[in-house]
Amino acid sequence: MSSVKWIVIKESLDNDINNAAASDFHIEEKAASDIQVEENVASNIRIEVKENATNLLYSKTESVNLISIFGPARTGKSTLMNILAGVNDYDNEIFKTSPDMETVTTGVDISKTFVPVKAFSKLNDNPEINNNALVGFVDTEGQGNNGDEFDIYLFSPILVTSKIVIFWWPGLLQIDTILNSLGAMTNCAKRITRDTQCQRQNVKPYGHLHIIFRSWNNNKTPEDVKKKLLEPQSVHKEKDKEHNCIRELLDDCFESIDVRNLSFIS
Repeated sequence: MSSVKWIVIKESLDNDINNAAASDFHIEEKAASDIQVEENVASNIRIEVKENATNLLYSKTESVNLISIFGPARTGKSTLMNILAGVNDYDNEIFKTSPDMETVTTGVDISKTFVPVKAFSKLNDNPEINNNALVGFVDTEGQGNNGDEFDIYLFSPILVTSKIVIFWWPGLLQIDTILNSLGAMTNCAKRITRDTQCQRQNVKPYGHLHIIFRSWNNNKTPEDVKKKLLEPQSVHKEKDKEHNCIRELLDDCFESIDVRNLSFIS
């Protein structure tokens, strides 16, 4: 297995835990000075960043673009990340998987191996991208395992530091559940912000969001689903208003948003 533990969440009895989390947060050198942790969010949760994993990033002279994945627990996220990295051999997998329906990934894991963008772009016979950057892969614990507060602390630093964010949805097209999950994931990153830097550079705070379905229960195209999921809808009740607020939030936060259905990809 070619990955290491990067971030874990631990309970703490320290009432001043938020200050400790802020001072211990060492993920991306160029971003560190712009990261702020919102105080008094939780009194018993602590972010623990593993130094040996962070050093994997610090040791690279090239730019590193991280691809991270989020989604419900026990739905095949680690398997998908192994496939994206070009690994189809169970014995050589980057992220540990299990043939049983049990949770394997806890916290956040990062790949030890970084793939050149040139090589990564040519997977599945796609055209080569002439770029000297490296691609790293990040696997996360499933949403909903330990409650919303846990997810907030776990996903915030990864969302801020990732170039590509994959939201993996294995079920049917459930607009309410999906938007609530996406809204929670995006809102949680407000705990750690780089707003000042983004305003100076006139860029959005997060990278590119790819919402990937394993399948959906109709014959709609990905474009149809994207429109239904992400475009503002008519307001008939309070829930519609909440959904439109989430859609606006997503549009404001991500450089781009795409929707894919694996059953449409040959």
